[in-house]
Amino acid sequence: MVKKVKQIIINNESVLPYEYLLLFGGETFQKVDTSYTVLTPGERKTVAVADSPHNVFYINCESDAFNALLAVKSIMRRQKTYNIVVYGHNMESYCCINVLLEFGVKGPTITYIDPIPRSGFIDPYCHDKKVNDAIVAYLHEKEVTIYSDYCFVDWTMNPNQSNICSAKFQTRTKYIDIQCDALFFYGNKDVSVQTFSASSCGFARIKQ
Repeated sequence: MVKKVKQIIINNESVLPYEYLLLFGGETFQKVDTSYTVLTPGERKTVAVADSPHNVFYINCESDAFNALLAVKSIMRRQKTYNIVVYGHNMESYCCINVLLEFGVKGPTITYIDPIPRSGFIDPYCHDKKVNDAIVAYLHEKEVTIYSDYCFVDWTMNPNQSNICSAKFQTRTKYIDIQCDALFFYGNKDVSVQTFSASSCGFARIKQ
C-alpha cells in the first residue's frame, strides 16, 4: 500500500510535508449570520448570505486591522459626515475605539454599542469597576456616543448589496436603527470555519 502524502501550503507558496498536524487556532470573532434585511418595521426582504458586507469588519489579525483602517481612511477622505459603529463587550472593542481616535476619527462620529454579555461570560477588564468607569469617562470626554445593554438585531444593505447603510440594535424595551458607514463587530468568538474544516480530514488535532 502506498502511504498518502500529507502536506500543508504556507502563505500560498511553501509546501511543508507532515505526519501529524496540530492546529492551535484558538477562537476568532465570527461573521454575523443574517439572512434578511429589515426594510420597514413590518417588512422583510430575504437576501443571500454569501460574503460579509464590505464595510463590516471582524478584526482577528494585523491584516484585518490594516484593511479596516484603509477603508476608514477612504471614508474620511470622500465624506464630510460619517458614522462608525463599534459593537462588543470586551477589551478589543475598547482598543478599537482608541485606535480609531488616534487614527484621526473624531469622537462624535463614533457610536459604541455595549451589549449584554452572554451567559457565563467573564471579562476581568469589563467587570473591574474602576477600569470600566475610567474607560467610559474617557469615551464621554471624547464625545463618543454610548448605548449600553443593546444587542445586535440586523442590518440594512444599500441598493447594490455590497455595504450596510444602517444597523439595528435593541434592549428588552427599546429599539434603535443607526446609520453607519462602517461597523466593527466584536461579537461571539469560536473556532474558525477554516480550522474546523481542516480538522475534518482526520489528520489534524485542534487545541484551543
